[in-house]
Amino acid sequence: MRIIIYNPNSFGGNYEYAHELAYEFSKRENVDCKLVLPKNSKAEFFGTLRLLLPDKINIGIPFFRKVYFIFRSFLNPIIFWIYLLCHPKSKIIFNDFDQTTSIFWSPFYQLLRRKHTFSVILHDPDRDAYFPKVKWSVISMERVMDVMHLAFYHEMLPDKVYYQDENLDFISIPHGIYEKDYEIVKHLQTQLQELKKENKLVGILGNIRKEKNYEDAIYALAKCDHVQLVIAGKESSSEVDLNIFKRLASSLGVEDRILWIKKYLTNDELNTVIAELDVILLNYASSFTSQSGILNLIAPYSPNIIVSQTSSALSELCERFKIGHIIEADSKEALIHAFNKVDQICGKNSEENWKSYGEYASWENNVSIILSKFGES
Repeated sequence: MRIIIYNPNSFGGNYEYAHELAYEFSKRENVDCKLVLPKNSKAEFFGTLRLLLPDKINIGIPFFRKVYFIFRSFLNPIIFWIYLLCHPKSKIIFNDFDQTTSIFWSPFYQLLRRKHTFSVILHDPDRDAYFPKVKWSVISMERVMDVMHLAFYHEMLPDKVYYQDENLDFISIPHGIYEKDYEIVKHLQTQLQELKKENKLVGILGNIRKEKNYEDAIYALAKCDHVQLVIAGKESSSEVDLNIFKRLASSLGVEDRILWIKKYLTNDELNTVIAELDVILLNYASSFTSQSGILNLIAPYSPNIIVSQTSSALSELCERFKIGHIIEADSKEALIHAFNKVDQICGKNSEENWKSYGEYASWENNVSIILSKFGES
């Protein structure tokens, strides 16, 4: 079986996910897996094809960066389409896709549906907010789905008009667990230990996005003297202004109790932070409907977590496997209460529950389900 994974980015959660998929596919007999990435990718997977335009270039002016992004969104799907046109039939996995220009490239791919089997992994299935107007988002996502034979999702699929095609097969797959075999970054470890001292250290990790309710965490911090806070990650978009959170912390007098790590963490840095935290905070807003890749990064550590109850795969999994302390979403009071009982939360031993989750959410299970569906198509 010939499998080709398309991923137009050279970093981030989807990039890591694509690699894990490719490595797991490569372990299977009679599977030839290729991973299509940008030319600037530093991937080490032996089946990597660097066909796509670089996603990192030295352009300092925001307007021109946006122009280049749109240019890439037009050209990359066509580069990949030409590649598929010239190669034998394959099972195609869109691990990410160029929704911005789908109205343009979708008709070309539909011409190849008899030759290839197209599938998509819906990491973030609620696409309504992709464009400023919901109508544009819906139309563009409908064009993406017009290409697909199969659609894979993580646990929960929102009820959206672009997922109503009866001829399209939707399949739930686990996310996959990331390994923790990395080094400790000593200077970062020292920073964390100096902040922590005799207190409990709570962390919010991953891309900085407004759904993570940073304001509530800062308010809760001001009410709990025995807790310190780490916020580590890079802004996910220009809509998120970290300075707003810093001004709030200053106004509440807790700026010295927060360590801000404003960057995309390397694996070693993430390993160091997780190892020092007492609790990881996954306090998403009620509007959050996706899986959270961070859950599968932290799973090998069997950590203590605080999770908000939302209509998301993240919340559903935590409840099903009894991992984490569940709180009401969008509630400052609920988070303050959780911070005040952080000693009790840390005292619970949930290692067996994490082990059960790890067995379910393995890459082996993920790929076995995908291969089974490919075998049927």
